[in-house]
Amino acid sequence: MRRLYLLLVLVFSHFMAVSMLNSVIARYMRDTGLSVTVSGWIIAITPLVAAALRLPVGSLADRYGAKPLLALGVATGAVAAVLAARAKSLTDFLAVRMLQGIANAFFIGPSIYAAVVFSEGRAAHGIAYRSATLNAATVAGPVTAGILVDNVGYYAAFTAASLVALVGAAISTSLPSLRVQGSSGGERRVSAWSLLVENPVLLLATSLALVDGVAFFTMASIVQMHFRDAGYSATAYGMYQALLAATAFISRLSSGRLYSRYPAWLLLTIGYILETISFTVLVAGMGSYLAYLAAPLYGFGSGLCIPGHQLLASTSVPPSLGNRAIGVYVLGFDLGGALGLFVVSKIAGSYGYTAAYGAIAILTTIAMMQALRARRIVVTKPQN
Repeated sequence: MRRLYLLLVLVFSHFMAVSMLNSVIARYMRDTGLSVTVSGWIIAITPLVAAALRLPVGSLADRYGAKPLLALGVATGAVAAVLAARAKSLTDFLAVRMLQGIANAFFIGPSIYAAVVFSEGRAAHGIAYRSATLNAATVAGPVTAGILVDNVGYYAAFTAASLVALVGAAISTSLPSLRVQGSSGGERRVSAWSLLVENPVLLLATSLALVDGVAFFTMASIVQMHFRDAGYSATAYGMYQALLAATAFISRLSSGRLYSRYPAWLLLTIGYILETISFTVLVAGMGSYLAYLAAPLYGFGSGLCIPGHQLLASTSVPPSLGNRAIGVYVLGFDLGGALGLFVVSKIAGSYGYTAAYGAIAILTTIAMMQALRARRIVVTKPQN
């Protein structure tokens, strides 16, 4: 399990740096005079770039191992934070978000499947530990960044994020090889798209990830801009994001045990019910402390849903195809985040934030109905 623990330290470093940057950059763009719609579109560049790279990164990880990709992902994230500290124009912000997209593409998919491999046959627990570590990082990151912005400035927050990312890059050099036995060039070549078309479990996980991608990026950017426009400080939003992450930490940490005991469709359905309620609360609650109720509701809901997607995707294929399957799954998440955020930003800019939240609530309701229809899907344990 030492390999898994080392991976978790790396995951913490990477996502703390990412959450420090993400929790204030939308606010920073609004402070420079960019509109809600334009700011949202710039935020959407990150998942769009990541989506373009997901499939080739998955194939490279299966063939050559994930260790160099993880190192490149953390290092690229550090460069993005350094550039953010000096960003002043639309072009600067576009460059920052593109670099973040490259970093996410290199890091997220390979780290998910590395958690499966390093868990020694306990895939649900490996994914749960990784997910909980991610949320622990996103508890600390937004609060730290918010305090730095309010008391020192944006430059201090982005510089601190780059230093945390550099620590992760140093840790990545100590990781063991992440080659999976059987992932050599002599195996039957299987394209990512054929995996998706021929595998109903992977197709379900990817379609649900589309919805969660929209919901996640809305919480990370649209709500952030709403807080700013409503007159709340960066620290106030940082506390909101930390509350969300803390509850998601509890939910994700327990998800390994839950998915080992209960059917996936049931847990996914419960998760989407909670997500739907959270966005419904945002429709009625911004401007009062009721808005803070949406954070734990979404945290608990997403903490059930996202590990469930990852478990379905990673255990639906042989180990030698695991990175490709995860690449397809995360591609769904990225496309949902990118394309959905373009639309949601336009809705928020033209019709108001509450209309945007209502649209997300409709999507999560559809995902809940889709999860209910998946009762016959059986999750099998991956080979060690």
